[in-house]
Amino acid sequence: MIEKLEKIIGMFPETSMKFGSANSIKNLGLEINPGKYLSFSIMVSIVIAAIFLLALIVMENYSLLMGVPVAFLLMFAFFLYLPKIEYKKVEQEIEIDLPFFLRTTGIFMEMGISFERALEIAAYGNSALSKTITRLLGQVKMGVGVHTAFSSFSSSFNSLIIKRAVAQLLLVYETGGSGQQIKKLADDMLAAQQHRLKDYSAKSSMFGLIFIMSSAIIPTFFLIYITIGKGVFGSNITKVEVAIAFLLVFPLISFFITLLARSFMPSNPFTNQKKSNPIIFILILVLVMGALLLPEYQLIITAIGIAIAMLLAYRSYIAEKRTEEIEDALPDGVFAIAGMPKATRLDKIFDIMEKSGHGALSKEAEKSKKQIVMNVNPEEVLDDLWARNHSQMLKRFSIMMKQMIKTNSLDKMNFVAEDMVQATGVKRERQNIMAMQKYTLIVGAAIIPGILKIALSLLQNLSGLMGQGPAAGESIAFSFTLIPAYLVIYSAISSVSIADGSGKKSDEFVYFAIMSVLGLVVFNLVSF
Repeated sequence: MIEKLEKIIGMFPETSMKFGSANSIKNLGLEINPGKYLSFSIMVSIVIAAIFLLALIVMENYSLLMGVPVAFLLMFAFFLYLPKIEYKKVEQEIEIDLPFFLRTTGIFMEMGISFERALEIAAYGNSALSKTITRLLGQVKMGVGVHTAFSSFSSSFNSLIIKRAVAQLLLVYETGGSGQQIKKLADDMLAAQQHRLKDYSAKSSMFGLIFIMSSAIIPTFFLIYITIGKGVFGSNITKVEVAIAFLLVFPLISFFITLLARSFMPSNPFTNQKKSNPIIFILILVLVMGALLLPEYQLIITAIGIAIAMLLAYRSYIAEKRTEEIEDALPDGVFAIAGMPKATRLDKIFDIMEKSGHGALSKEAEKSKKQIVMNVNPEEVLDDLWARNHSQMLKRFSIMMKQMIKTNSLDKMNFVAEDMVQATGVKRERQNIMAMQKYTLIVGAAIIPGILKIALSLLQNLSGLMGQGPAAGESIAFSFTLIPAYLVIYSAISSVSIADGSGKKSDEFVYFAIMSVLGLVVFNLVSF
């Protein structure tokens, strides 16, 4: 996030005040002045507080004026702590990528590739580790010693894993060690990584329960407040405030809980870099507008929105599902060619993969074989293979293949096959660990609408018995029209969380459809 704001931050004046996150900004390797970042944080916090104050004036709700300085302080604290969050995130991403990066470096060195060249090729990509290694090698080319550059990188992080990896790399560089030593360290790190995934299992279940409780309990207490608030506390909640609560405040609370859970979650290796699909967020905007402008047609708008979103998302779902199918079959496909002689031609390798019966992977191999027959450059063929499928695992396979062809080392393909097996194993273990959280969120999609429907029915009867007047009845009636939109937003946030946790983007729209339909059906069928 800070990297994306780099140009905007550079436009602000520099301040000489010091703050604790300044070192984190420097360690991220960004060209951002900490003094300018502090000025940016203060200005944005003032703007947010001013917007909050303006909203209170428009709604003529002056009882919450104390929230203005609170909004400023919360936003300012967030921006002050953001560099540390980003720093920790980068550290975790580097730790996740290190085992496979080290294995690749070790394999390249065993092919006879020099240490620095092996690092350069292994760092090909757009990950945090790739950017860091590329930056360090750039420093080396400018005259900085390898030991100095890598030691500086190691000291900028508190991670023992990073420090151990750098120490091993420097030892191999200075003593002329073999790639086998680096590969051994990578295997140890991978085992430790799998152990951390198991440790996260209990935390994932806890976050799932907290997410459901916040999504059900907070709205229920709010409904109680708007029902009896006027008689007990003298408050008068307007329809606009009720809409803001259900369509903005409560979803934001749920969203921040998922962000907190994600910060504890170990990163996913070989994550495919794709732009976020805006369809769900466009749908949410439509639901919000529908709830505010046409509340009597809320259910119809919701149903149409879900149908349109799924229709537009179908093509994306098919493409992502196909990529996942290719990645699942890739280890077997690489093993099929692992025993080939050194001098095997690339078209022969793709021919074997084509005839191995691996579905979408075999079809991709057929396309690549035709390109080779048409005298397309082998490196371009391998680059096109992963680029047209947006797959990081295929990208790794292509990089390895290019170097094996250059160094006549196709007999080492079994190392690549082992890497693919290990990567697939980590991916499946992650999916198994996240299964409990996934099922918790799906069950929540049925429980939450039931709780809210029962609470609304009870409160509707209670408001009549307590003589709360028509205002309370109108608020409850309006809440009935808002709950469907709230349930769909819950389903959207939950489905994104499930897909992110399992590392399968195709799950996002499947679970969104399941949970949104389930929630709407339960809410409309439950009666009390």
